Amino acid sequence: NATERDGSEITQLTSSSTHRFIPWIKTDLLASFIEGDNDLDIAGDNAKEKSRNHQYLLQQKSSANLADDFAISLRNGLNRNERMIKSLFSGNQNFSGNLYQNEALLEKGNDEAKILTGLSSEVETFQLSENRSFTLDSIFMQGLLKSDDFAFQGGLRGDHHSRYGNFLTGSTGIEAKNFTGIWSVQYSRGYKAPSLYQLYGPPLVGFPAVGNTNLVPESNQSYETSWKKKLASWELENVIFHNRLSNLIAFTNSGYKNQGRFIAEGMEPSLKWKKERGEIRGSYTHQRFRHQQSVVLRRPYNMAQLSGTYFLSDALELFAKMRWFDSRKDTFGGRTIKLSSFETYDVGGSFRWGKQQVSLQLVNLANRDYEEIAGFSVMPRSVFGSYALTF
Repeated sequence: NATERDGSEITQLTSSSTHRFIPWIKTDLLASFIEGDNDLDIAGDNAKEKSRNHQYLLQQKSSANLADDFAISLRNGLNRNERMIKSLFSGNQNFSGNLYQNEALLEKGNDEAKILTGLSSEVETFQLSENRSFTLDSIFMQGLLKSDDFAFQGGLRGDHHSRYGNFLTGSTGIEAKNFTGIWSVQYSRGYKAPSLYQLYGPPLVGFPAVGNTNLVPESNQSYETSWKKKLASWELENVIFHNRLSNLIAFTNSGYKNQGRFIAEGMEPSLKWKKERGEIRGSYTHQRFRHQQSVVLRRPYNMAQLSGTYFLSDALELFAKMRWFDSRKDTFGGRTIKLSSFETYDVGGSFRWGKQQVSLQLVNLANRDYEEIAGFSVMPRSVFGSYALTF
């Protein structure tokens, strides 16, 4: 029942560069700073409270080609977040988190047979009234065998999490080509541990804590079969999937929580039509849920997408996109509610000359008012413009 539009302002500065100091060693560097300001309504509508978020990202990846079929690489990164909340009721709250990442990779092989193995370590810290941290140490290996008509891949990953213990995950799959198309079958198993913010995110006056210390890692097993056929102008594909999901971490109005076990299965046909001056892409997804232990949040039974791009010239292109989502379920105030179905339309275009490009995009053309998360409205009809210079 809010009467004001809460705004946001985001400023971002990013630098991405590649350096080749000697012919067989290359280093990629990434540095980014983001500042975001958001209006809040903790003390009530039109309270003019603020949340400010600073994010710093630094990353380097150095690769050395020791031979034609042998390479090693080293990646190091820091992702720091600082958040400040200014509230009439809660006063000022400041908290920050750091994620340190280190990874070493060894790759040997060629296009027909390749093996990738490595070690990685992550350290996450969270600073509020108490300092929290966890570490994640991993070892992994993946192999690929490939010919003109057949491919096989398989991989394993072992993790040790300082809070949640040991995990073994991996994937395997085969792909075969014949006159009817490209067929593939794949199985994968994975997990995701809660972040420290999801565990210890602070409360605000009048609201429960965002964090939930009872969270457990989410896990899944995925089975997938696909068929793809390429013609002169057409590309057709159909995917049949069966996912067994457990303890998915979801954000609700009462903070983060684990969903119960459930099975999501269905199919996703898609097509692409391409000519010299344009292309059309479309996809449709149908899924059903079985053996759900609790409400399956925000997952529609049906959804579809259709987009088209037309190249008026080598420099000028126009595009349009439509998305449709069936109704979904969510929780609000401790009860299950229904989120209405909706569709959105986006149009835009871009023009390039030399090393410069300008783009214009109109989002939510029909100005649809809908919710993807209960209680959180989305952006109304909006115009985005951009200018890019490459040097």
